[in-house]
Amino acid sequence: MSGPRPRAIDRVASGEDQAAYAAALAGLPGMGPATLKAILSQFSPRQAWIEVSRGRIVRPADRGQAGPARPARSAQPARSDQPARPDQPARPALSARSAQPARSARPALSARLDRPGAFLHADLGSAGPGVGGPGGAGSAVADAGVGGPGAERGRPLRPWEQIARQVDPCEWWAPHAGRGCRVTWWQGPDFPARLVDDPSPPGVLFWRGSIEFLDRTCVAVVGTRNATPEGRATAYRLGHDLAAAGICVLSGLALGIDGAAHAGALAALAQGAPATTVGVAASGPDVVYPRRHASLWAEVTRHGAVISENPPGRPAQAWRFPTRNRVIAGLVSLVVIVESRLRGGSLHTAEAALERGVEVRVVPGSVHSAASEGTNQLLYDGAGPVRDARDVLDALGMFRSDSPSGPPRGPGRGGRRVASGVDPTAPGSAEGVESAIPVDDPQCRRVLDAFGSTPVTTEQILIRTGMDAAAAARCLDRLVEAGRLDQREGWWIRPPR
Repeated sequence: MSGPRPRAIDRVASGEDQAAYAAALAGLPGMGPATLKAILSQFSPRQAWIEVSRGRIVRPADRGQAGPARPARSAQPARSDQPARPDQPARPALSARSAQPARSARPALSARLDRPGAFLHADLGSAGPGVGGPGGAGSAVADAGVGGPGAERGRPLRPWEQIARQVDPCEWWAPHAGRGCRVTWWQGPDFPARLVDDPSPPGVLFWRGSIEFLDRTCVAVVGTRNATPEGRATAYRLGHDLAAAGICVLSGLALGIDGAAHAGALAALAQGAPATTVGVAASGPDVVYPRRHASLWAEVTRHGAVISENPPGRPAQAWRFPTRNRVIAGLVSLVVIVESRLRGGSLHTAEAALERGVEVRVVPGSVHSAASEGTNQLLYDGAGPVRDARDVLDALGMFRSDSPSGPPRGPGRGGRRVASGVDPTAPGSAEGVESAIPVDDPQCRRVLDAFGSTPVTTEQILIRTGMDAAAAARCLDRLVEAGRLDQREGWWIRPPR
């Protein structure tokens, strides 16, 4: 007669088990990257979970609150991945914040990174009532926007020790692994080499897809969500040409510049490019944000990877974006900002890159465009300019005479499928639509000839062409339908060809 099935915590840990324990540690309420790295610098993921379940590693106090009730004194690192023997004396409780080595300085950004997090209550299953609830900044409701059985208003979070005693990490993680989620941890297998010595690395990293391309030279192409048509076309062209040159293109999967850069790299991949694109998410790797980029996420996951330091199921929240940007900066050899407003999130990426000694370059923009105020300020402050992919390759010491020299086939309008699939952000292309403008329509030609490289108003078009308003309006409508012009905030723009 066989005995009861042994608990996962009592089994000898395999590599997959260690990954499950790492994922579970990352999901504990109040666990931040700096705290997680400090714990994993002393313990394996499984041994850390054992220490938590025995109350030897306790949840750090939220900022502005009193510390743990039990004393927080340093403990010696465990020498084995097995539970302590019953005859060993109990060690005092170890605060997670004191778990980092005494001689190592706390990462500079840790105060901002140790933001409260929580397991999704629905994921815990066997955890029982009280794991999640709006009992503080680290509750499941406050952090994930969802509740669950026992997530009662005002109910405080349970201590880590209680959670760890009731949750089997291997059983909790198995469904996520079955859906294609993978996990690694600081100094663990598959952890990106660039992040090992990062001043503020993720303690645990999740992904879907394949992260093998992170071993190549990586360049970030980032920018504003509220991009101009010219900015999106430029990001698309950079993403395409860099991927065609063997560069892994990283971005944040957002609307505007990010999405266009990913789409360009995917188009190059469909044309046989040797590299692809990787997205760094501010949500869990399985939570698409924004929703209108669902097809783009699927393409990036299929041909590259979507990575995140947030466990599966976590939503995108405002405070996660700056922390996400430091991961982008830590993974790349160079950051290119296409468009950014004066207080744009891309400037966080630039700041994080400069802290890591990573060069930042920008695409110059019109001094009349609010979308380029931040990038033009960086240019004024000394950042190098980028005109095309050759400038990026030159900055990396990789320029070759056979490097991409011209714009690729442009992306389709309004989410039309192009080359590799979906481009939900880039503007209409001037390629392939010439036949939509009759060659015998001199008025449409005259309107196009009135454009230079900068946006113009309707009044300026009338002055330059000498046409009446009705005729000009007819031509403008036809040109917009043909993809030769775009209108934005009262300005007419001719997309780059």
